[in-house]
Amino acid sequence: GTLAFDYAPNLAMLPAVGLLLWIVGVDVWNPIAGILSNRDFGGDLHDALPAQVAVFHIDSKRGRLGRRGRLPNLSAWAEHLREDVRVVLLEVGDVEEWDANAVLEVRALAQRLRARGTSLVLAGVTQARYRQLEGSGILDPANRLDVHAFGDLDLAAARAITLLDQRRSTG
Repeated sequence: GTLAFDYAPNLAMLPAVGLLLWIVGVDVWNPIAGILSNRDFGGDLHDALPAQVAVFHIDSKRGRLGRRGRLPNLSAWAEHLREDVRVVLLEVGDVEEWDANAVLEVRALAQRLRARGTSLVLAGVTQARYRQLEGSGILDPANRLDVHAFGDLDLAAARAITLLDQRRSTG
């Protein structure tokens, strides 16, 4: 940087501008999906479930230029959950980019939630995604991550209520 500024001051900022353009380009081409509460998403499931069950949707359709987004940092997002939440129902059906990084992100979320005594119920899980989650050990009860996966949002909501009832009955 210093040598370039000494010998070609007019061109010294080109690498920095190029890096900035590359960062912006990556974000536009592969945006991060948003997480919306069920109420913000336009759903009414939050009215039917107890307050200790939080329902969220990953909205990857809100990406720039019509591009679908990838999973956000779910562990950082989990830090902002209400303290009274005991079951998180996360609808992931909109996420197109479901790769090894997505599975790692779900694992990190499950570990964060387990540390605070919260269960994770995933909805919108396809057969292929289920096999990935199962193959990674996330759904294995022996790992004690307390993760449950369903293809249908209504079935996932029923499981969330069952998990909450089980927690209430065991103390």
